[in-house]
Amino acid sequence: MQKYYIETGQSMLLLWPQYRFDDALARCLVELFSRGYIDNDPRHQLWIKEARWTVESQGFKPDWYLKLKAQYRCLQRPLY
Repeated sequence: MQKYYIETGQSMLLLWPQYRFDDALARCLVELFSRGYIDNDPRHQLWIKEARWTVESQGFKPDWYLKLKAQYRCLQRPLY
């Protein structure tokens, strides 16, 4: 099952340059990243920051994000 999530994360990362700042794609990337399913490639880390920014820049942050942020230390780090 873990292999499936890793492959999904890699596929979604390939979509990010074409669909940057898409809310649904950003959510998927943030969730997969927080659970450790996305690698530490420096280029990918930039895309993850953009995905996080897509969510954090909203005036009202969604409940799913607040729960993940409370649970996973990687989302508690400042973006920049």
